[in-house]
Amino acid sequence: MADIVTQSLNMWERLEETTGVKMLVPKPFVVVADKTVEGLRSKARTLQTVGLPHRLAGGPALRTDYPTLRYPAEFTGLVDEQEAQIRADKAIRCFQKVFLQKGGVLRDGEKVEAITPGDVITLRTSRGTYRARRLVLTCGPWAGDVLAGVGLHPPLQVMPINLLYMPKSQGALICLRDDFPCLFDDDNEVGAFPSLEHPDTIKISFSQQGGTDRGHTAHPDRRDADMAAQLAADQAFFGDYVTKHFPHFESEPCLVERCMYTNTPDGNFILDRHPAHHNIVFGTGFSGHGFMAAPVVGLLLCQMVLDLPTSYDVTPFRLSRFPCK
Repeated sequence: MADIVTQSLNMWERLEETTGVKMLVPKPFVVVADKTVEGLRSKARTLQTVGLPHRLAGGPALRTDYPTLRYPAEFTGLVDEQEAQIRADKAIRCFQKVFLQKGGVLRDGEKVEAITPGDVITLRTSRGTYRARRLVLTCGPWAGDVLAGVGLHPPLQVMPINLLYMPKSQGALICLRDDFPCLFDDDNEVGAFPSLEHPDTIKISFSQQGGTDRGHTAHPDRRDADMAAQLAADQAFFGDYVTKHFPHFESEPCLVERCMYTNTPDGNFILDRHPAHHNIVFGTGFSGHGFMAAPVVGLLLCQMVLDLPTSYDVTPFRLSRFPCK
């Protein structure tokens, strides 16, 4: 995955050059761990293998480099200085702009109702019927419903995730842009990032990259149902977490948003073609970490549907790695 993310960053930069729109915000990425430190060292070896600069640092060293963090000495941090955040709203608009410039057509607000495979595929939506010789399906949290319509049942679990925005404490003498990295706590599966949408706040949530031992599943059409207890539990956990590890921030959120993760059991993507209808390919199960890799994912799906050699080995992403239902 490290090399895929690296190439995706390069492709994002090319999109910036093409459109003249700044989307990437350079930002170090820090993974911290105590109980799972061996996994952290394994990640470091992966970065070493693909030639990406990184370093390991203990809790006190992390505090020196990033004054907003408070992790004990027994914690280890893996620091990648060459990462970035992305302005998702601008990125989507730029992708769509280039797509339209190259002759693409966007059809918004159309629910997929039926897909009939064949040499010529028929796709019926709530607003019309389309026919094509090749089809790529990337349906987000609705992937389970859509893929079931063509006889596929990937082991997806769709989870509503609470995103809590914690404001900087009044009078805190920190520069959020410089002093707070993108952070992932490997022990607790917690992600925390400076918010690009709301100044002087950090955005914190559970990552849930694989597995469903925290939170609950929900259909995307009913994402807000029965979330009161989960939100209360999340607010209590993150209030304590922020007080302990991010003392320059308030322990009560100023805003809560909700997003949907489409998880696989191992937290890795599914990129594959239909076993019986090779002119249908699909991408799903991005498990909360697919957006940054979107340029390469799009490239791979394009290569697959056009029967071209893929830029990366897609074997690790095949649906067949999971037992058949």
